[in-house]
Amino acid sequence: MQLWLAELRTRLGITILFITHDIEEALFLSDEIVVLSNRPARILRRFTVPEGIGSMDD
Repeated sequence: MQLWLAELRTRLGITILFITHDIEEALFLSDEIVVLSNRPARILRRFTVPEGIGSMDD
């Protein structure tokens, strides 16, 4: 599913909000990662993912 979603995003050029608890999955699928607090959800940190860091070739 990860490859399918990454290819879909690239092909359509769309923004996708993807929620996961898996750090490797977040790195592979994201340009930016946002860490939220518990309820009520607030942004704790934002990270820009360097291009290629989440590559499946690693």
